[in-house]
Amino acid sequence: MYAILGCGSVGFQLAIKLRKLGREFLIFENNPSRIQSLAEQGFEAIEEDIRKIDPLKHRLDKCDVIFVIPSNLKTITETIINLNKKIPQVPIVTRVKEMKSQNKIKDLGPYKIVMVSDSISDALMNYANILSRNKKMDKFKKIIKESSNGISIVIHNNPDPDAIASAMAMKKICEVFDVDATIYYGGRITHQENRVFVNILNVEMERVENDRIMEIINSHSTLILLDSNMSGSNNLIPNKIIPNIIIDHHQITDDASADYSDIRPNIGATSTIMTEYIQELGIIPDKNLATALVYGIRTDTKNLSRGVSPSDFNTISFLSAYIDPDIMEKLDNPPKSLETLDIIGKTLINRDVYSPYAISNAGYINEPDALAQSAELLLTLEGVQTVLVFGIYNDMVHLSARTVDARVNIGEVLKEAFGSPYAGGHSRMGGGQIPLGLFSTLGKKKEFINLLSDAVRDKFFSVLGVTSSKQNKDDEEKEE
Repeated sequence: MYAILGCGSVGFQLAIKLRKLGREFLIFENNPSRIQSLAEQGFEAIEEDIRKIDPLKHRLDKCDVIFVIPSNLKTITETIINLNKKIPQVPIVTRVKEMKSQNKIKDLGPYKIVMVSDSISDALMNYANILSRNKKMDKFKKIIKESSNGISIVIHNNPDPDAIASAMAMKKICEVFDVDATIYYGGRITHQENRVFVNILNVEMERVENDRIMEIINSHSTLILLDSNMSGSNNLIPNKIIPNIIIDHHQITDDASADYSDIRPNIGATSTIMTEYIQELGIIPDKNLATALVYGIRTDTKNLSRGVSPSDFNTISFLSAYIDPDIMEKLDNPPKSLETLDIIGKTLINRDVYSPYAISNAGYINEPDALAQSAELLLTLEGVQTVLVFGIYNDMVHLSARTVDARVNIGEVLKEAFGSPYAGGHSRMGGGQIPLGLFSTLGKKKEFINLLSDAVRDKFFSVLGVTSSKQNKDDEEKEE
């Protein structure tokens, strides 16, 4: 969050910039005519004397950066002094032209940037981004450095290349700071592509059962959660435990609870975020790490065609100088097991299409990660824009969903249909694991699979607003 204190012509241009960027911000101004003018432009301003503002009252201590940009030097000075007394940790960006005045502002304390140029919004945002990044990086490094008993890095259950690559990058950062770190995961790595990924890159990770996770957490100074943003949501960490660090790119409905969190749902992969960290710290990735990060970005963005951001492209460009082409070739062409081909075959045979939706049941399976490949394949069917496939593995109903429909946020659909502890994701792809016990009312009839399929389909379609889907399909078949 940002705050603009003093909103004349400079503040107005900055507000427009922040709105275009989709940033959350507050405006404070003591001139009623300016407040009215801002309201006419669609901006809400709070009437306050910015020189005497109580920052804690307005939760300005939670701001990434505060812009103090009135035109009067005396007002700027008094405002910064007041803020320094109450929230000295928050970076401030201001705008002063004269060198003598700049020196006065610089003497007020740390985290103060003086902007000289008349190039308003871009220059201000550049300074703000630098300050915000430096502040966050200082806090991040402090947590890592103070981890005297080592770090446990936890990634989501049945981890994919993005999660694993992100953990590799985090472990590398810990090594640079001479701190021991271990990567932990729950579930299994059953997807053949993910197994190839781990084996070729020689990734050191430890699979953990739920009953051991508290022992592991208690034996380390610091707990880091990557590629997942809530304890207990498809990861080993119990709900009551608050991680020290969370870094993720998935959407969240609630604030992530952590001492330090960096969650960017507008980024295509957590690997992109972690690459920015190693760049900020001046770390040159070795071939394995660079290759892993590029592959992680490509898999989560479907080869840079889905949910990709400019940051993802920039990251690929940076890493391309360090990757190993031979390893990438092996990762791009992994062998497929007979089980995977069987699962894909089952989902094709069992598909039900209610255009533009498709749903399919793979029955009992041994490789739940093959469901994602099935979902991707079904999404290529003509007229289909949203897909859900599921199968039963280890007394859990495993889900995998995809969409290219801009009206559908598939992660939110899954969360609403099956509950946030069990399912979720982001706008274009999602998944989940639901205990079979939640479908206990279906009984143990021979028709269990069909009844389960009906239950899953009805929950899914009820959220999408598709009514009487089964009846509609039956009616269509009778007409034929």
